[in-house]
Amino acid sequence: MMLIKPKFRQKVSDLNRQVSQAFSDNVLEDICNNSRKAAEALCKAVILNHYGESLGEDIIVGKSDCYGGPGDNKELNLFSLAKIVAESNRRLVVITDKKTREKVKIYLETIRTHGNPASHDPNSSSDIIEPGHVNITKIALVNLLKWYFEDYMDEQIPDKLLGYINPYISTEQAVPTNSSPIGPLETFKNDLKEWFKALEYSFDKLDMEYNDYFNFIIKIPERRRTINVLIYGLVSEVKVNHVKEMEELIEYHECTEGWIVTNSKVSKAAKESTESKNEKNVFCYNFDELIEETIDLSSYFEWVEKEINTKEIDKRYIPLACEKVELHPKTKKYEARNIYNAEDGWLEGYIDFWQKDHQKEHISILGEFGTGKSWFCLKYTWEMIKQYQEAKSKNLPRPRIPILIFLREYSKALKVDTLISDFFFRLHKIEIKGVFPAFMQLNRMGKLLIIFDGFDEMADKINKQKMIDNFWELATVIKGKSKVIITCRNEHFPKIKDGRSLLNAELKESTKYLTGATPQFEVLELLKFDTEQIKTILSFFTDEKTILNLMKNKEIVDLLSRPIMVELILDALKEIEKNKPIDMARVYLYATQRKMQRDITETRTFTSLADKLYFLCELSWEMLQHDKLKINYKELPKVVGRLFGHKIEDTEIDYWRYDLQGQTILIIDEEDGNYKPAHKSFLEFFVAYKFAAEMGVLPPDFLEVAQSQSNIDSNQMPKEYTWGDYFNATTDENGNLLNIALLKDFNHEEISSLSQTVGKIPFSRAILDLILNIIPLKEKSIQLKLLSLLEECRGKTFEEVNYLANNIVLLLLANQPDFFAHKDLSNLSLRNFVFPRRRDSYIKKEFGDFTGTLFNNSDLQDANFGRMSGDETGQYKNTSFKNAKIKGLKFHPVQNDSIDINEKNENIVVGSHRELLLIDKNNFNVVKRIPDTAWNVRVSPDEGLIAHSKWGELSIRDSKNLEIIVRHTLSNQINPDASESENLWTTDFAFSNHSNLLYISCNNSFIYVYDILQKKEVKTLQCFYGSDKLTLSPSEKFLVSSNFDEFILWDLEENKKVIYEKQESSDLQRYNALFHPFKDVFVLTDDKQIRIFEIDSGSFVKEMEFEDAHLISFSKDGEILCVASDKKIKIIDFNSFEVKKLLDLDDFLPKKDTEFDFRQLEEVKLDDRGNILYFITNNYLIAVDILKEEIINSYYHFSDFQGSNFTNVSGIDLETKENLRKNGAIFTS
Repeated sequence: MMLIKPKFRQKVSDLNRQVSQAFSDNVLEDICNNSRKAAEALCKAVILNHYGESLGEDIIVGKSDCYGGPGDNKELNLFSLAKIVAESNRRLVVITDKKTREKVKIYLETIRTHGNPASHDPNSSSDIIEPGHVNITKIALVNLLKWYFEDYMDEQIPDKLLGYINPYISTEQAVPTNSSPIGPLETFKNDLKEWFKALEYSFDKLDMEYNDYFNFIIKIPERRRTINVLIYGLVSEVKVNHVKEMEELIEYHECTEGWIVTNSKVSKAAKESTESKNEKNVFCYNFDELIEETIDLSSYFEWVEKEINTKEIDKRYIPLACEKVELHPKTKKYEARNIYNAEDGWLEGYIDFWQKDHQKEHISILGEFGTGKSWFCLKYTWEMIKQYQEAKSKNLPRPRIPILIFLREYSKALKVDTLISDFFFRLHKIEIKGVFPAFMQLNRMGKLLIIFDGFDEMADKINKQKMIDNFWELATVIKGKSKVIITCRNEHFPKIKDGRSLLNAELKESTKYLTGATPQFEVLELLKFDTEQIKTILSFFTDEKTILNLMKNKEIVDLLSRPIMVELILDALKEIEKNKPIDMARVYLYATQRKMQRDITETRTFTSLADKLYFLCELSWEMLQHDKLKINYKELPKVVGRLFGHKIEDTEIDYWRYDLQGQTILIIDEEDGNYKPAHKSFLEFFVAYKFAAEMGVLPPDFLEVAQSQSNIDSNQMPKEYTWGDYFNATTDENGNLLNIALLKDFNHEEISSLSQTVGKIPFSRAILDLILNIIPLKEKSIQLKLLSLLEECRGKTFEEVNYLANNIVLLLLANQPDFFAHKDLSNLSLRNFVFPRRRDSYIKKEFGDFTGTLFNNSDLQDANFGRMSGDETGQYKNTSFKNAKIKGLKFHPVQNDSIDINEKNENIVVGSHRELLLIDKNNFNVVKRIPDTAWNVRVSPDEGLIAHSKWGELSIRDSKNLEIIVRHTLSNQINPDASESENLWTTDFAFSNHSNLLYISCNNSFIYVYDILQKKEVKTLQCFYGSDKLTLSPSEKFLVSSNFDEFILWDLEENKKVIYEKQESSDLQRYNALFHPFKDVFVLTDDKQIRIFEIDSGSFVKEMEFEDAHLISFSKDGEILCVASDKKIKIIDFNSFEVKKLLDLDDFLPKKDTEFDFRQLEEVKLDDRGNILYFITNNYLIAVDILKEEIINSYYHFSDFQGSNFTNVSGIDLETKENLRKNGAIFTS
């Protein structure tokens, strides 16, 4: 134990007193003040003990320094006292153990900061002493006392103090952080530390957070040493007093430099204060300035500006319109489309709003080729860079930095860290330490807008999983406050549903390997140019007279709706003026032909027009089939040698290479020496040309270019060649090129050759559309040529022909959907057939009508021939599939919309928007079906009639044979307040007890009353917003109409509303009602609860909570009530109003998901006794024994397979087989 001296004893006494006061006081400010005084007393006691009473006292009052030299005669404050106690200088060290010394330094600094009431402004809500800060101070003081008594003095803590500090002794021996919700200061601190981590800086142990600032130390490696930099962070303005404090703190913590960093601003005086020093070791930054000092993006900004100027985007850019489709959140059914055009600030306006909306999802932009996706990305990036540079010049908070990455540079599977490193280092020569972590931290903090342009140009078209993997690899950049845009061609996806599902991040394959929350994308689709936009863009290139002439041609206007076509059309202007045929392929033909002819005229050339065409076709195919959208100049000699080796010597190859690369549509990236087409669509045009020629179906105007060959013998008669023979002419025995006859036409190549070109991969939408333009498919001779090719594919396996038969069938179906109806497609490989997706394919479908077609012995595995449009459902009626392989063959279901039960006829009536069906109630086989719209169906009480929905029309049919009995056009009624005043779809029906009157609800908000006997309308009732469901009371005195936003109880004798509830139309609260079979009592659901309304009392008499409840049915005797939500079904004893059964829909549906069934209830019906529940989902009709909770029977709504023969097919599962059989298909062993 140390010898106790008088002055030292006094300081210990002061320490005990101040500690007692700190722990006994209730005033927060006094607690902090007394804690500070206790810390001062403790430091003085240590100094007296270490330096002796005489020198120690002189040091404390400022007479001497620690070496015994003269002091400044100012008594030391806690900051200076603490500095002496925690001194690390070997000659002056007080606490020899480094770890202990650092801990004591932190305890003292915590008490000094929180224990100075003058540092807190009681008038500022952000700078008030709070209990949490007092608690931090007390814990720091307890830890300091424990060190002082137990370690330094080697004795027990005095009993007098233990009573005060015992509650805190068990507390973690470190200064705790505030456990309150994370605030701006802590957020900023975390961001700053993560940024330094990304730059690979390490951290010292000091890490302290105070009420309005924080400190920590980073270690920065330099060439021969590591320097310690003290960070002083705050979320308010940096002022001169912060600079002064930092100067003290640098000395106290023995750091080389001090950085004061704020996410606000630095005062001019503070900046000048640091810059005026001779030896600068204190620096002031706002966070943006600190980032800019680390990473210099000027080379990237210059590249963007160069691209803008080179492409003249600054002069020629036209703003783009876009649409966003709204789908039902649960069913994913199409509901509405939003157009964003000039009045909304175009696509740019939407993206601006999206950037500022913290709740918005990330964005995928879909657009057809040439609609301006890449130009938009460049233009928007450039505008954001200018905003950033302006903010920097004015020292304002910076907007996000746009990082534009063209994915065409990465055509294969990728790793995003490699992609980002390549962007910074290789493409833009930006040096940054820890490049990917630094990028990701900027991204997390919301400092970047990441734009990935051209997902279609790097994703695999065949391998769906690779496409999904690539998408999710890109999506890994989505962290924290990030904002990401991905652009893609919409035709890249076979179906719009696939595109939306992937780009909305919904595909199960997309998310099954992810952890944490799945990032969400909203999908925008670019619209083509309208008339005014077309005129504007044309004005950049030509005069008013030419514009007027062009606008008269509808075909040209349609082509001009894609910005990329403008210059091509102007290049083809002379042909257009000669009234030559105009379509997209011919515009490419005329424009490229004119360009190549101009090159030949203006420059000495070694090659002919035909040679240039051949080179471009073959090179385009080489690039497209390998998803390689550029070729390096070093590879060109090899390509030229392979294509033209028969014509030229090795020494001439370079001449040909320079000629071909310099006089065609290839453009060069001077930086990397890569050649690429001006647009991907050029590649697709030349590939389409090659394919048409190889199949021998090239029309004369396209043939003309190929005829311009250099080695023609005009004395020979014109001759037919194959594509390969024509461009690989033979030489004589001396190696001299032989002249050939003029090309008369192209014959088709051998099937083995075509399978490696035309059949190598499925046609993309762009190539298909171009070939459809090129080939005159309506000509019988062309059809016969394609059919002859198809004939040669018979009997060959998929491995032998690849997609050749698929692509030929695709061409013929795209031209005429019923081309193969009643024709023979037997013994063919059509595996994986699919229609490539086009814009608006959710409205306009492509399909094959195979009524009466023979598919005997064909390979149809995983084929998808589309879904018939309109009301037709006989796609495979009387079709033969004998001995076919049909594993994975897509048979499209038909949507169920409503059901009703006809006990008398023992059938179930099923209505849909395509057809009306009668299904046998006992075996669930289709009894009869007719094509017609029937969104809703109702059977009359006498069970002799069926009413079903139509547009502006009433249809009543005989319930047995479905013959039409009544067809009545409803009167024109207008309600300007209706939600859909012009929507004339009828929605529901209520028959009178004797089936002589019919009440009809309509979306236009009117209820029509029709007299069936007199065959005329007798009156109308007007609702508030709309009318979706109807129910008539047993007494026929009352009617309830219900809709999304309202329900109304009508007194039919007075023709007036008795009781109603209505919501704002935006609330979408879904009402539904149903009367009891024998009582003037109705059940009402409103998505939240079930209520029973009694007419006599005029009030609701019972209620039960039930989330999303909206479907209702009664047993015939009214004893059993069934109410259902989308997923749950409650079976209720009506009299006791008790739930007897709670059923879950998923227990009765197949475990496997089906593509179109959304696994939710559409309608429920109880049988007469209430023992059997019938319900429909989007595609299923299922009967359930309620007591046993077992399925009695089920029906899957396929289209009409009546007479279709599936004898000895392979690859079909038992469930599908049974469902097809119920729809009329024939299966025999």
